[in-house]
Amino acid sequence: MRRQLQHLVQMAEMPSVTIQIVPFSAGSYAGLNGPFTLLGLASSADDADSGDTVLYMESRNDQVTRDEPELIGELIDTFWDMERKLASKPNDLQQALAPALAAMDEGVA
Repeated sequence: MRRQLQHLVQMAEMPSVTIQIVPFSAGSYAGLNGPFTLLGLASSADDADSGDTVLYMESRNDQVTRDEPELIGELIDTFWDMERKLASKPNDLQQALAPALAAMDEGVA
């Protein structure tokens, strides 16, 4: 597992990668419902920012596709709120992983 955590640290150094950690101590939070993907659908090949946004969300029991702007807005607000309040800061990955790596060094994990 140490190599996996070190690999995450290396990947986080890439400019297009952001890794944040929600600690176990945060308890239950909205992100535990499952991953979601936002798809921006261009209405023309010339303008990638035009068109609709579609939400694809997975949970343990279901997969859902929605295109209602209000629902998508609520989900995005929930995600950003969770990120600001619960997750480690993007540049603090090594600090967030330090307790797990230390426990491995001590043979605890």
